[in-house]
Amino acid sequence: MKNDFESKQVILDKKDGEFLEEIKSELGLSSPQRVLKVTEKVLRSIQKNLGTEEIKRLLVNFPQNLQTLFKGNSSQQESPIYFDHLDQWVETIYREDEVSQDRAFYSEIEILNVIILMVRKLDKLYNLLSFPGFKFSLIREIKQASI
Repeated sequence: MKNDFESKQVILDKKDGEFLEEIKSELGLSSPQRVLKVTEKVLRSIQKNLGTEEIKRLLVNFPQNLQTLFKGNSSQQESPIYFDHLDQWVETIYREDEVSQDRAFYSEIEILNVIILMVRKLDKLYNLLSFPGFKFSLIREIKQASI
């Protein structure tokens, strides 16, 4: 059975498709392109929160197409931006998205929901929050928000 992403000519392996279908369903998004855009922006923000070595260790476990979304077009890793709190992370994504030609988000609340959902799923699949780039205060807030 094809998922919505396959029908839109996006080539995904089974694990990619399941992950994105869950994101689409839980956020109530109707467009596969919107799901990909939202996912890509949050994955890139996670990348900014990790150092080069942590990124390499994390990507070993990611399916190929999620690796592509994670890495994006950036060929060189900037200095990590370590977020202390969820509101800093949300504001950073919001500011970047606001000036982007390809906006993905409508509000900070939407960004917060996407971050919590994706981080919870990525932590379950890949133990994301065990990577050193995530500060204790941020991990605690994510876990409290996920309850």
